[in-house]
Amino acid sequence: AMVKGALRDASEQDEQASLEALEKIGEFDESQSKVFLEFLERKLNDPSPFVRTEAGFHVALMRCDLGMAQKNSELIPLFMDLLKQDDIFLRKSAMIDIEPVVRSSNLGDKLQPLIPVLIEALKEPSTTYLAISYLGEIGAISKEAIPAIRMAAERDNDKTIDQASEEAIRKIAGDGQ
Repeated sequence: AMVKGALRDASEQDEQASLEALEKIGEFDESQSKVFLEFLERKLNDPSPFVRTEAGFHVALMRCDLGMAQKNSELIPLFMDLLKQDDIFLRKSAMIDIEPVVRSSNLGDKLQPLIPVLIEALKEPSTTYLAISYLGEIGAISKEAIPAIRMAAERDNDKTIDQASEEAIRKIAGDGQ
């Protein structure tokens, strides 16, 4: 009953009800994963960009749990679009929610299209740390980001950003050499 109620709530066009229901869906046990995954994949086309980013996050996590992480490359265009929106709250939400996509194993070169978007995210203080971390995770193919990472670290004058920058640059420069 609780499962059906959450799915019904998340099917509503009301953005807040959908967001609350998507949060509940993350709490259910794995025996329902395939049902939820199919439902969440439909929410990737929701009219609300906030619902799309939340659905993208849960889809990526579930795919990882189900051994389907390779399919997370399909979410890259969704998150690229969300990270380019004017609404800073949406961009921050998308930056947080893209984590399981970036950290999906074996996506490698498929993450290349994200690099310019993440470089742009370095300019926004509220997304700098995550952008640096993700660029480091992506590794050697994000070498073009090193100057922008250094500039962000100099601009922010923040010890956490400095440490993240050093680690990211080490990962980027160290990969494949």
